[in-house]
Amino acid sequence: MARILILDGYNIIGARGGMRADREILEKERRILVGEVSEWATGRDFSEIHLVFDGYPTDRDLLLIGGGVLRVVFSEGAHNADAVIVALARKYRERAAVVTSDREVRRDAASFGAEPVGAKDFLERLDRRRGRTSSHAPRSEAALEKDAEGEAPPPTFGKKRGNPHRLSRKDRAQKKLLDKL
Repeated sequence: MARILILDGYNIIGARGGMRADREILEKERRILVGEVSEWATGRDFSEIHLVFDGYPTDRDLLLIGGGVLRVVFSEGAHNADAVIVALARKYRERAAVVTSDREVRRDAASFGAEPVGAKDFLERLDRRRGRTSSHAPRSEAALEKDAEGEAPPPTFGKKRGNPHRLSRKDRAQKKLLDKL
């Protein structure tokens, strides 16, 4: 079965700390990300990679950079990037992995059978595969929820059972998916 990767471009740029209000800097960050993903995609076993951004492209040449399996997509029109990502997740279902830090998009993608991956986790893999050291530590779902809500998740009560050194089933599935990237 062909694998599809759907990337939330501005979430990834933001996770790296590159989101700026300055249009020129943001455009530069977008170009850098497209180049990095295009380079990283070479030799991967994805049939399609969709890199999704909000708005209209200011430079139509950006659409030609990807080539091959990489498709740069802009939301253009009434929809935002989140709506485009959810629509792609609905279309590709179990074949898709969706990279975003947006909790609602992750939840919606998972409801269609797509595998959600955090933007910081993806950056960690991207930087490791490119031979760069990264300051992006893998993020747990609880940490993503904390960031999204601005508060800590509720504490869990009761004694946990099982091996305390083994990852949870959910974390093992996430790690397995990340190892494929």
